[in-house]
Amino acid sequence: MSRLLNLVLLLAITVPIIDGQYFGNVNNTNTYFPRDIYTDGIMKFATSISSGMNITNQVKAAFKLLNATSNIIDRMGFNTTFRFLELAQSKNISFLGVDNENLDMIYNVLKFLQFLSTIEDTSSTPPDFEDIITGMGAGLTDVTLPILENVLNNLTLTAGENITAMLTEILGSGPRDLQTFLEQANLTAMNFDPMAMLTGMGVSPLCLQDLGLMMTALTQGSMEAIQMLDSMGKIRAGILEGNTYFPGMYDQCLNIQPSEFSTRYCMIHLPISIQGYSAVLKEGVCVPNTCGENDMLILVNALLSTLPAGDSPLYAYYTTCSLLETTYDTKAIVGLSICGFFVALMIVSTAFDLLRGYFTRNKAAAETKEQKPKTIHDVQAPIPEAKEGDKQGEFPSIIYKINLEEYKASSAAEEGVPKIYPTAPIEETEVPPKQTQVHSDGILVKLLLSFSVWTNGKKLLNAEQGGALGAVNGIRFLSMSWVILGHTYSFSMTFIQNPLSYYTSMLSRWSFMVIMNGLMSVDTFFTMSGLLVAYVVLKEMKKEKGRINWFMFYFHRFWRLTPAYMLILMIDATLSPYLGDGPQWINEGFETKNCAESWWTNLLYVNNFVKTDKLCLGVSWYLANDMQFYVISPLLLVPLYFFRKKGVLVCAVFLLGVTVTTAVISAVNNLPITVADQSGSNDYFNMYYIKPYCRMGPYIVGMITGYFLFEKGLKVKINKYVNFFIWIVATVVACLVVYGIYDAVNGKPIDVGVAALFNSTSRTLWGACISWVIFACATGNGGFVNTILSWKPFIPLGRLTYCAYLCHMIIIYMNLLSARQHLYATDKNFIYLFLGYMVMSYMVAFVLSLAFEAPMMALEKAIFRRGDQKKNIKTRK
Repeated sequence: MSRLLNLVLLLAITVPIIDGQYFGNVNNTNTYFPRDIYTDGIMKFATSISSGMNITNQVKAAFKLLNATSNIIDRMGFNTTFRFLELAQSKNISFLGVDNENLDMIYNVLKFLQFLSTIEDTSSTPPDFEDIITGMGAGLTDVTLPILENVLNNLTLTAGENITAMLTEILGSGPRDLQTFLEQANLTAMNFDPMAMLTGMGVSPLCLQDLGLMMTALTQGSMEAIQMLDSMGKIRAGILEGNTYFPGMYDQCLNIQPSEFSTRYCMIHLPISIQGYSAVLKEGVCVPNTCGENDMLILVNALLSTLPAGDSPLYAYYTTCSLLETTYDTKAIVGLSICGFFVALMIVSTAFDLLRGYFTRNKAAAETKEQKPKTIHDVQAPIPEAKEGDKQGEFPSIIYKINLEEYKASSAAEEGVPKIYPTAPIEETEVPPKQTQVHSDGILVKLLLSFSVWTNGKKLLNAEQGGALGAVNGIRFLSMSWVILGHTYSFSMTFIQNPLSYYTSMLSRWSFMVIMNGLMSVDTFFTMSGLLVAYVVLKEMKKEKGRINWFMFYFHRFWRLTPAYMLILMIDATLSPYLGDGPQWINEGFETKNCAESWWTNLLYVNNFVKTDKLCLGVSWYLANDMQFYVISPLLLVPLYFFRKKGVLVCAVFLLGVTVTTAVISAVNNLPITVADQSGSNDYFNMYYIKPYCRMGPYIVGMITGYFLFEKGLKVKINKYVNFFIWIVATVVACLVVYGIYDAVNGKPIDVGVAALFNSTSRTLWGACISWVIFACATGNGGFVNTILSWKPFIPLGRLTYCAYLCHMIIIYMNLLSARQHLYATDKNFIYLFLGYMVMSYMVAFVLSLAFEAPMMALEKAIFRRGDQKKNIKTRK
């Protein structure tokens, strides 16, 4: 038993050393290690230094470097790492967060490990010890230094005093597997303190103490200890379908209250391979709160190292644990203060608006009552009876006017006889009210009223402003629904119990291509944006005889998009850590680290070019593209207005340039036709999907359509047969674009030329189809399509689309990351998810629009368009 315990503890020490930070991910052949070139080399060297030699700072530095950079090798294959390092050295760039000054050191360490793994026989001349030290490089300290010192202080292997002979034994003819070597070694010669060993590895003494208390309580049948064990995750059925998430009971764990300590929930992540697919097995454990993430990582790997795993041992590569307490950092306090300020501003503004309206109505009512004229009513009454002799007769009834006020006050009223005024002889005219002046609100009043929830809410919910382009509202809402539907599926695939079986079955269905190719929904927005810019600006230029305020042209766009955008960015960067909790909740927030480094690129709308590997708010790449299109749009608008046909030619040249550029980029880089093809997904996204020179096609088509609507007017007569034919063509082309990716997503190879043709033309063709729908509906050729798209409820929903786009991703993340268990995927369950996300997105969008978007538009009008709001003096007659 002592021999086994010694072996377990020794492995617990050597595993962190020989694997750096547990080389446990996938290499470029989709197989798992550590039993490969890295481990072999490090095992041999770890064994050699454990003989009691004097360890120099360079050796300590080398192990620290391995520990700090092992995540790099985790993500890449060995040869890929070398190629990337050589490229990084030649370009003098950073490598996954490692400063460029350390690139040479990393490169030398990996070369040294590669060299060690190639020594197979005793005929090889072993290197001198100093040569090994030199090969390991220099730099870094602290992480593995306590481990090495503890090994040297507590462990002695009988290995001989001659360094050269020892290296020859270990590196030349010694066993390649460390466990085999240790089993053959004289373990009785080992002398160490187990507690000191584990503490030296970095495990907290308090953690070890409380774990011991927990195990003791468990053997004694303590209910709290049993509950802790019960709340831990257990492996369940469905692993071959991708069910690798076993969280246990998160809330049960945290609600347990043992007398000796508090509890904490941790998630262990272990890389595995399922039917050729890379996956991560996640296991939840309930431990004392004195145990941290590093404690659990070391202890779990020490336990796993004792399992007979053959050539594919299982190692955890990182752990996550729930926070011991929630504390708001400075960024969060600032973010909450800003949000609180605007909430207070909305309350004050709304209260002022309501009180102002109340007193205004009362004042108007009082003035109306004071100026109220006499009310004269027409009545029909018989003329009093007249007698002629003994005969009695009646005259026909005639019309009289009765003054009711005088009637009520007269004494005749007591006798039931009203005062009657014959129509002809008596004429009473109404006294006209006094003339009143309607004063325009001052600038301060307008500024304060800009944040009124009452006024802005009425404007947002007003469904009476569809206009000639009313169909745009319906397209805008349906496209936003398509975006949310696509993200519902794409974000959820790693949060379901059966990803392999469900995803595979979905790809075989033609109908699923609508979701797989939901990326086209963004091109719909590009098309509408270009069309509206051209139509509105050209009308303004015509009104102003070709002149336009270019400062306001750009300022309005920036002011329209940026405030709400920055608010969501602030929430994402500062408050997202506090929006939920759960087994998979990210304690640091959704994109906090990325936003800390790249938020300024969002503010300048250049995040699709700068720091694209650290996107803050993933969906914001669209806003950068749209703003960049808007910035260069005058290059097309001015020729369209002044030169007409030549302007259309300029647009055609731009469109041709975009098409050719996209085709060349796609062909040269062998890009797939959809991001679903994982063989080139990174290049597809960074080189093609987010770049404006590859995405401007639909925008240009939209601008040309907007020009024709401006030039031809909104009444274009099209022969019904021609109209029907164009509708058929547009429908067929749209279907080809959407469903044309079916073969590619199902694994059929697509020729490079075909992929280049699809990538360069598909989005432009889609934009042309959307442009036809808008053109036909605006000119009276849309039929029932226009009736549907111009439905009045789409008007307020269309106004909320921008804010819904900004916030929907955060809402999806909040639900998925705070879920206690994964969902079993079915079509019905995804429909429920989609509808929930859409409703929640628009509810939050309404609040966001009330708080920021609508007030900023009102502020712009108050500051820059004050003269437009003045009212003339009116007279009531």
